[in-house]
Amino acid sequence: MEKRKGSLWERHLADGVFSKMFLVTLVAMMTGFLCGVVDNIVTGQFLGSNAVAAMGLVNPVTSFASLITALFVSGTSQLCVRSMGKAELERVNQIFSTMAVCATALCTLSGAALFALAPQIMSAIAQGAEEEAVRMAVEYLRGYSLLIPPMGLVLLLNGVLPLDNGRKRCLGTAVLMLLLDAALDLLNVFVLHMGMLGMALASALSVALSLIFLLLHFRKGGHLLRFTPHNLCFADVKEVLTYSLATAIPMLMTSIRSGVLNLVLLRTEGTHAVAAFSVAGAAFVLILSLITSIQSTTASLTGLAYGEEDVGGMERTFRLSLLFSCRAYLIIGGIFFVLASPIAGFFIHGGETAIRELAGSFVRFMVIQYAMMIVSYVFTGSFTGTEHVKLNYLLSLLKDGVYPCLSAVALGLAFGLPGVKASFVLTGVLTVLTCPCITFILNRRFPRSVRDFLILPDDFGPDIAECFEASAGNMEQVAEMSEQAYQFCMKRGEDKRTANFVSLFVEEMAGNAVRHGFDTVKNGRVELKLILKEGKRMIRLKDNGRPFDPVRWLEDNHPEDPEKNLGIRMIIGLAKDARYVPTMEINNFLVLL
Repeated sequence: MEKRKGSLWERHLADGVFSKMFLVTLVAMMTGFLCGVVDNIVTGQFLGSNAVAAMGLVNPVTSFASLITALFVSGTSQLCVRSMGKAELERVNQIFSTMAVCATALCTLSGAALFALAPQIMSAIAQGAEEEAVRMAVEYLRGYSLLIPPMGLVLLLNGVLPLDNGRKRCLGTAVLMLLLDAALDLLNVFVLHMGMLGMALASALSVALSLIFLLLHFRKGGHLLRFTPHNLCFADVKEVLTYSLATAIPMLMTSIRSGVLNLVLLRTEGTHAVAAFSVAGAAFVLILSLITSIQSTTASLTGLAYGEEDVGGMERTFRLSLLFSCRAYLIIGGIFFVLASPIAGFFIHGGETAIRELAGSFVRFMVIQYAMMIVSYVFTGSFTGTEHVKLNYLLSLLKDGVYPCLSAVALGLAFGLPGVKASFVLTGVLTVLTCPCITFILNRRFPRSVRDFLILPDDFGPDIAECFEASAGNMEQVAEMSEQAYQFCMKRGEDKRTANFVSLFVEEMAGNAVRHGFDTVKNGRVELKLILKEGKRMIRLKDNGRPFDPVRWLEDNHPEDPEKNLGIRMIIGLAKDARYVPTMEINNFLVLL
């Protein structure tokens, strides 16, 4: 058995949870981005440079539309995670149902507005571009408007289904969407010949079919999430949007940044430079999906640990996120830097050599920029999880909007194309300096530990003396954990009745997990957290075995026979409250004493 000051869940379970959550988030985000990548590749190879320029011209608008579709996603996920950490399942479904209604309504209205106003929008933001490119951009936007309503629901469900053990369904949906989009794009190019309108319609249809597949999750039994229209609470919209703005602000800034850079490039270089920047952005979106997934995963796991007041879990998540992001970026960023020109070649016809080489140059400077910015995504994810949303807003505004826009305008207008490239590096330098400065200003000291970067109150979470944590993987370790939990209760001044109850709880519930729950998993662990302090006396047991709800099981099995299931019956009967929540493929059993 292992014991330490930090959370034991973090050592054995959190590593696996982080990787699984990251994989789901990455695949979901990457698939959404890859659909755009596929569109860009097919467009560049078969529809010509004007079509590529059109993709660049519409990018600020589609980025803003993506903001709308994602507006409720991160906030809904964050509130659901926090409520799951408190084992409040009715509250989870209330949040989910309310935001599903809101997302559907907002995305439908937004899609209708984009369809109607597409010509006016392009006329305003594409001044100086070739007429054919503008016409293609209008066609694409009108088809793209039909994608917005189903995409809003796909993103919302992808954000919450992993919490409901729907990881495989989300992965399957992501793969299906990508395959459908690629097939329909090729059908448009070789059979239907509908141009840019057909490209957008292909994306819209692939998203709609993927949504149907995603909704099949609710056909199976045993899931936590349920749509409960009778229990909506629109007062939650404000809090959800407060958290979602942490994601919406960088998306809005990306839209503004794309528009500003397009204007600078049109003024200094011309339409071909906009096409090259569009190609570079389409290629680099794979890296953006990586670092955005790290941010989202960090926010979710930090939020869950924050709801449990698990400081050790938050610290571990921060370390894991930093280590994971730096290693992943070193590999993937290095590949993109070395192979920038060949990668750009996928997005443009072979005859457009000048555009391909310029796009490759843009990619290399972007790699340098984000090598310095990667740490900031860990910070913004951590800020979201610990309810420092205003800090998230501030950092996102600076790194995604103020720094790149001002740098591009100042250097681009002064030095032309070399100045635009230099603005990427300057943005990275300013961002990497900003992160520790925020921590230094708020803590009034230079950060010396991970906890300093989390910016938590000094009295947050239980004191070490008030908390006992242990981990077991076999029955011998369970017995030792039970005895040590008993001794901890006695040292804290609890009566023997409470100490015996805690000991019985560990023996019965942890023992059940080891004996019956680990036959289908590798490296099964059951981990205990016991808090005994004034105003909060709680046992939390976690394991990564097969799902088992002791409360429901007792109700369904011999509820009236006092001789059956004596151990579970005693635990439920003696507890002040008992709640079971299976989330992120981890069983959570919370008992209040």
